[in-house]
Amino acid sequence: MKKITLSVVSCLLFTVYCFGQINHELIPYVKEGKYGFADKNRKVVIEPKYQAAYLFYDGLAAVKTGDKMGCIDTKGTMVIPAKYDACGNFANGFGQVQISGKWTAVDKTGKELTALKYEMIYKFSDGLAPVQSGVKFGFINAKGEEVIKPVYATVTEFKDGSTAAMDDEGKISYLGTDGKKLFNKSFDDAFAFSEGLAAVKTDEDKWGFVDKTGALVIPAVYDYVGQFSEGLASVSKEYKFGFVDKAGKEVIALDYDWSRDFSNGFCVVEKDSAFGYIDKSGKPITDFIFDKAFNFSSDGLALVFNKGFMVINGKGSVVVNRMYDQIGEFKEGLAVVKKRRVMGLC
Repeated sequence: MKKITLSVVSCLLFTVYCFGQINHELIPYVKEGKYGFADKNRKVVIEPKYQAAYLFYDGLAAVKTGDKMGCIDTKGTMVIPAKYDACGNFANGFGQVQISGKWTAVDKTGKELTALKYEMIYKFSDGLAPVQSGVKFGFINAKGEEVIKPVYATVTEFKDGSTAAMDDEGKISYLGTDGKKLFNKSFDDAFAFSEGLAAVKTDEDKWGFVDKTGALVIPAVYDYVGQFSEGLASVSKEYKFGFVDKAGKEVIALDYDWSRDFSNGFCVVEKDSAFGYIDKSGKPITDFIFDKAFNFSSDGLALVFNKGFMVINGKGSVVVNRMYDQIGEFKEGLAVVKKRRVMGLC
């Protein structure tokens, strides 16, 4: 088997901390202006023959043949025909395709769920995908049926069995998968439901949390709040952040300048313009020494930045200290990395 040097594909838009359901077994490489795929040992798996090639998501990767886009599987079989102007990433069994500015969704056999008629279509969650028709938003199901007509100014993706949908007057209501309101209340500002509770802003310009009956179960006394994650939600008063549990008890004191949500047992917090991590008891696992810090992955690793990207574990110890320019999310112990213009795996 041939081995190759993994060069960065110039048209790839690498993000630092989120690659989705990425396949780390195969990554794109370029040779003499053509793109193919190699495995983690740098062995060629799919010969270079494409004008562009992108990372694998949910088992499929977008490639460019001539001036058209399609998707291949990990064997190099073209399963989504190369006839589109653009292809989105696959997730939850579906991807998005576009011709002349109009989009639809396709399944993994290449079947189009609808005609190419939407201004945009987004990923499926809870069995539904947001679609944009003109300037309005609604939802289709896996059969391509408009189960919620595109009549809303904005919507969130379905989560916890509901979406937060804004009407033309700027009022936000919560809808179930049948399109009906969960309760007859609306809000000027609100987040999607997460772990059974949703953050809402009241007429008093304060934030609290409602349940799926619309009852305010955590009083609206905060200047800002996050969403519940792993049983805790970030809350803020007078520019200081801490955490409450689902009973509304402040279980981590409001001592921080900023925070993310908890992820895999840990949370990024900021103090005095530097970032560190705490566990769910509020105990710091690192000092506040990082310029940037990102959520822990399911592998128990997190990206941090000080003059370059490094990786720490759940004890706060640095386990990768090669100062990469970019590092993707770890999955099964591997991450896509970039240094200068070279891409590989670590």
